[in-house]
Amino acid sequence: TWEETTKGDLLEIAGLCNSDQIKELQPIFTLKNKDRLPRKVEANWMRRMENDFTDSEEMIIVFRDSYTTALLPFIALHFRQSNFIWSDYDQKFVDDMKPDVVLVGKVERYF
Repeated sequence: TWEETTKGDLLEIAGLCNSDQIKELQPIFTLKNKDRLPRKVEANWMRRMENDFTDSEEMIIVFRDSYTTALLPFIALHFRQSNFIWSDYDQKFVDDMKPDVVLVGKVERYF
């Protein structure tokens, strides 16, 4: 589905956030089969999801910011365990957790 929005960090920086001057459509993604959703596991410093419905045994770490928020449930569909860390890339996490896949998903201006 689509939702009209007047929000966004660049609009805030320009002083136009929540203004009727600029409106755009934002996609709202929902999974078709809600009975097979990965489950959230509480973690103090990251968001962890575990998926009992995949054949994969792989684990992923995603270093992220708000840019990837809408993608989290879709990424988690493909891994037994998904760890989403709001941080820049940190080799210590990779060394400690030994994931099969590492992804950095950030808005381009922060690379």
